[in-house]
Amino acid sequence: MKSFIILTLSVLAGNVLGAPTTILEARGSDSVSATDLSNFELYSQYAAAAYCNGNSGTNGDLITCPTGNCPLVEAAKATSIVEFEKSSLFTDVTGFLSLSPSTKTIVLSFRGSHSIRNFLADIHLARIPSDICATCVVHQGFWLSWLEARGTIVDAMTTAVGENPDYQVVITGHSLGGAIAVLAAAETRKAGINAALYTYGQPRVGDEGLDKWMEDNAGAGNFRVTHRDDPVANVPSLWTGYTHISPEYWFQSDSPTPQVGDFTVIEGDTSTAGNGGTNVLNLDIGAHLNYFGNIAGCGSGITF
Repeated sequence: MKSFIILTLSVLAGNVLGAPTTILEARGSDSVSATDLSNFELYSQYAAAAYCNGNSGTNGDLITCPTGNCPLVEAAKATSIVEFEKSSLFTDVTGFLSLSPSTKTIVLSFRGSHSIRNFLADIHLARIPSDICATCVVHQGFWLSWLEARGTIVDAMTTAVGENPDYQVVITGHSLGGAIAVLAAAETRKAGINAALYTYGQPRVGDEGLDKWMEDNAGAGNFRVTHRDDPVANVPSLWTGYTHISPEYWFQSDSPTPQVGDFTVIEGDTSTAGNGGTNVLNLDIGAHLNYFGNIAGCGSGITF
């Protein structure tokens, strides 16, 4: 199984015979603020909550994490507006849309890789046009996953925003969930909603057309958080035509409570100054799971 994973990641990363060696660029020097750090932790916990089975079945429940890894979400008394689990032959997309009167937020959270079908979506390399913009070409598997849930989510989001116009909309997810969150944020912003996007260990989603559109239509901000040599955040490879939304918020600390000084802000859709310059074949699954603690702690494990 390990040899299969190595081969798969080799293809995704472009680390095949004859592929050039990546050269690290100068590291970014900007730092994050205390508010950024607080939000990184809070929305990582919303992403973590999407892994909990109890948050993907019944609408109207309080969002909870039996493993204790989303105390900030529980303290906010976030209640699900809609919980969704959409499955088809090749993909499934799971998560929730929640509302917290105490923090005045509407949060859409997507679960990361958690099944064989998710794995098949993760490794699908084909890119296809999308209806985000004329030049927005996206990963086919991620796009199909988003389409499965789009109708349910857009309807519920439109209603929630209409009833709570002064609430901040935030969209988040880890791993595959982060990739789908990017597409959901694009759709939400196209509808005129000023959404913030927080992703953790998110793979590349599309090409420069998508990234430019997301950066030009940044809403309340794009916050792409990466950890050390997380392999998932570094696939599909730049060599295959995929790029990342800028900026990247890269940290190397293994602490479940990283500090402001642990983060480097890196600009550029194709930069190799952060996670993009690390070796995906290290298979550092620990780096992929460790975002302010075990972000997938509610799950039974991530399948690659």
